[in-house]
This record gives sequence, structure tokens and C-alpha cells, in this order.
Amino acid sequence: MNMVRAGLAEHPTQWEFCGYNEIQSPRKSIIDFDRLMGLLGFENYDDLKGAHHKWVNSALLIDNSDKENKWTQSIAVGS
Repeated sequence: MNMVRAGLAEHPTQWEFCGYNEIQSPRKSIIDFDRLMGLLGFENYDDLKGAHHKWVNSALLIDNSDKENKWTQSIAVGS
């Protein structure tokens, strides 16, 4: 959602190198899909892909222009 928030794209599909495209149309992905599916409780890739698509589209329907503090101001990433 970073490029959408920045106003450089209306939807993540318009930004080639983003996490959205890595999940929806993986190339040589650095994502461990088996691990990700296990963590999120999905039994197969198609279910993960479908849920991810719905999550992103839901986020696009709300004003999501502000960064979320839980992701941008924490010990892991700093402020």
C-alpha cells in the first residue's frame, strides 16, 4: 500500500515491484508461501491469494493515506 499512499499508484497492481504482486503473481519469490500459509491458517495457495486480494481491496475502499503507527513506529523499524 506504500505506493498507493504516496499517490504513485491507484492500486498495488500498478507498481511492479511490490508485495501485492509477489503474492498474486509470484516470480522467483523470496516469500516462503508454505510458512506464510501456515501462519495465516490457509491450507492452499489459492485461498491465501484470494484472501489477500480481498484484504487489499478492502483497504483501498477506506481512506488509508496515513501510515499506521504499529508498522512505522516500533522497535523493529524505528521512527
